[in-house]
Amino acid sequence: MIGALKPGGWLLIEDFDRSWLRLTPTCHPADARMFTKVMDAFSLILEEAGVELDFGRRLCSMLREQGLSDIQVEAHTQIWPGGSPGCRLHRSNIEQLQDRVADVGRFTDAELERFYELIEDPSFSVNSYTLVSARGRRPAS
Repeated sequence: MIGALKPGGWLLIEDFDRSWLRLTPTCHPADARMFTKVMDAFSLILEEAGVELDFGRRLCSMLREQGLSDIQVEAHTQIWPGGSPGCRLHRSNIEQLQDRVADVGRFTDAELERFYELIEDPSFSVNSYTLVSARGRRPAS
């Protein structure tokens, strides 16, 4: 991507970093434990597939090593209420790997159904992972 930049052009890369901040749901303690267990199983599957769950924290040094200048990096976290696009991102991720998540976490169908109910419940909320936004400019010369 850097090679495709015109001199003076900017590159923006964003990625969630799952290592800085643990998900902390706001709900009944039993539901919170179950939600966390589902998300931990999902993270384990990602790690086993080679996903770098802490990639966001390396963006600054990566851009610098590639010779970009004027590098700026920001991290952002949100609170996602049930039914929000953020919570539905969790749902979509789990649905795509539901069978594997169920096997890894040894979940029953009822537990996964409760997870999906929480995702849609407006009284439920959970923080997002940290979204890291890193930008840098290709030198003009």
